[in-house]
Amino acid sequence: MCAPAFAWRQEKASAALVTDAGQVVWQFNYADTLRKPYFHPVALPNGAPLTWFAPPDHVWHYGLWFAWKFLNGKNYWEYDPKTGREDGVTKWSNVRVATSADHSARIEMDLVYHPSDDPSPVLREKRIVEISPPAADGTYHLDWVMTFTAPDKPVLFERTPIPGEPNGVAWGGYAGLTWRFAKDFKDWQAVNADGTRGMDGHGKGALGCDFSGTLDGKEVGVAMLDHPQNLHAPTPWYLVMQPTVPFSCVLSAPLFRKGFTLDAGKSFTLRYRVAIHPGRWGADRLKTESRRYASATSASAPPAAAATSVVAPGAKLEQLSAEFKFTEGPTADAAGNVFFTDQPYDRIMKWSVDGKLSTFMQPAGRANGMYFDAKGNLLACADEKNELWSITPDGKVTVLLKDYQGKLLNGPNDVWVRPDGGLYFTDPFYKRAWWTHDKPPQDGQHVYYLSPDRQALRRVADDLRQPNGIIGTPDGRTLYVADIGARKTYRYAIQPDGALADKTLFCEFGSDGMTLDNEGNVYLTGRGVIVFDKSGKQIEHIDVPESWTANVSFGGTDRQTLFITASKGLYAIRTRVKGVGSK
Repeated sequence: MCAPAFAWRQEKASAALVTDAGQVVWQFNYADTLRKPYFHPVALPNGAPLTWFAPPDHVWHYGLWFAWKFLNGKNYWEYDPKTGREDGVTKWSNVRVATSADHSARIEMDLVYHPSDDPSPVLREKRIVEISPPAADGTYHLDWVMTFTAPDKPVLFERTPIPGEPNGVAWGGYAGLTWRFAKDFKDWQAVNADGTRGMDGHGKGALGCDFSGTLDGKEVGVAMLDHPQNLHAPTPWYLVMQPTVPFSCVLSAPLFRKGFTLDAGKSFTLRYRVAIHPGRWGADRLKTESRRYASATSASAPPAAAATSVVAPGAKLEQLSAEFKFTEGPTADAAGNVFFTDQPYDRIMKWSVDGKLSTFMQPAGRANGMYFDAKGNLLACADEKNELWSITPDGKVTVLLKDYQGKLLNGPNDVWVRPDGGLYFTDPFYKRAWWTHDKPPQDGQHVYYLSPDRQALRRVADDLRQPNGIIGTPDGRTLYVADIGARKTYRYAIQPDGALADKTLFCEFGSDGMTLDNEGNVYLTGRGVIVFDKSGKQIEHIDVPESWTANVSFGGTDRQTLFITASKGLYAIRTRVKGVGSK
């Protein structure tokens, strides 16, 4: 059987690696309505899910997740399934999911833990999960790094007492990184790195634990590896093997033997590797993998942080206005004022540098994507009549284009002007309610180039499915085009005559709108704003609380505010980086 191809699938509050057949290899879920962030489903490529989310016997089990039991006496693990009430609340923010072309990923997030009746955090956490690309046999791993800090008061970490302690029970001792296995996972085998097998390994400290079984007739396993610098290392492993339920589970349990007090202002870090693999691992393989893992990670500090965020320190997304039907096309003039469209209401709006909103033009030709040229004219994709406009600062309109070879354009969507005045625009087909025609006038959906003298129009890309967002570098040498229909973005070398050469896949994401910053990062839109570095590696995701994010542009007097048009709203966030060009 051929090895599967992979692709990224990112929604508003989830990220997943999927095969070309649409099977989810792993999915990370982090909507703020959840009780915990978690991974589910998790599987081998072309295999059935190995995780179980919210099983009826323990509805607070979330596939693969991390949770403490008691913090200062409050329960952060279970909740009352009848009332939904929980004593301890876990919240998270600043989630960053960076995906790479090699199908590895890095997830970063900040978490706080607080009692349900008091929003003041008793514990803060910085979490990093790095996920390797699947190997030829399907094996891959998730490296977890969790750094916990007590803000201003000591924190007591505890668990349900174990046998031999006052009020001890057989099921006591749990808290930590947990895997709840799928209902159809059978023929269980557990082995610790010291050779202990089955439930004899429950509560025993070891460098690692492998829990394997069969699923769909194939042997498959999950190995959890400890780090030698972890709290109470070697970590005890908590095992559940109850086939009549069925209930199979493995978790790292650093508090199994005893609790722990973290003094105010102090921190500690837990590190684990979780490997998903075919077959069953024995003690020797566990020892080898444990040594390999420990030697590959720092013994004194968490892995280096990812590249500095493009967002300014402490900055938060702000909704500037929500009085629109559907916002699009943001672009900034030389002063930093941001112009954008509200296409259903047929108007171009202006957000001034002093924070005032006004209508620049109405009607506005059902303007969509826009861009300012060097002379201060606003170029607009006016698809009411499938045209491309140039609008002077005082609102006078010149129709630059309305057809190609005697036929209407499909509907110019987005436009970019290179330094010498030549311009590129995308011409997809999206049926508009104000049109009388139902089929695209052109023979395909293409990218066009209009010469600086506005006399020569030519197709420069005719092999895309549905080109949409477009942006170029300030030196005029590179053009990025998002093929939203194919869910890909390409990079081209711009030739002196306007032709495009050296088409290269930049990333496996399509986009509605696009912009660039002064570090060469590329900003795509759809489910929020997704930021890629020059190499095509995703470095950031800016969540936007709307169903669709259409476009982005830098604006303001210093070009350090990212303006975002999303559904009915206009949003902004301050950035560390600066925008280039009028977007």
